[in-house]
Amino acid sequence: MLNAPLPPQGLLLLIQLTKGNAAIQKIVAFENAFERLLEIIVEEGHSDGGIVVEDCLLLMMNLLKNNNSNQTLFKEGGLIQKLTPFFDITEASPGGGWSAQKVTNLHLMLKLVRTLVSPNNPTVSIAACQKVMNTCGLLEKACMILMASGVPADILTEVSIETTTK
Repeated sequence: MLNAPLPPQGLLLLIQLTKGNAAIQKIVAFENAFERLLEIIVEEGHSDGGIVVEDCLLLMMNLLKNNNSNQTLFKEGGLIQKLTPFFDITEASPGGGWSAQKVTNLHLMLKLVRTLVSPNNPTVSIAACQKVMNTCGLLEKACMILMASGVPADILTEVSIETTTK
């Protein structure tokens, strides 16, 4: 399904089709969607990427939210570790700041991480995800964002919430 290049319209269609439909979510996820979406995110520049990164993250959220089998697939496929580079944040130049798109992308990535450790998930799954996040350095990178200069206040708030829930 997702082996060929995915046109932006295809991504938007998948976002709509997977909203609240567990059967379609499962089909899409088991067709290597996570791997392909993460490849696109890397190609587009992680948090510095544009609207395509945002769309990829929205689709990943649809596939993971309230879907234990997809979350297990994500975790057991070693994909949590692939989220870590998304949190390699370079400090903003003194007059620069972050683009609105970068803020949106990082918000969505933090939301995705929070979905994996949601209290609505089975306790065993939460603990396993937390362990992987700690082991692969994702938690450390999130803490480094708290210490970086030039990070927008709303991102700092999200990261603070994220690191205290672990």
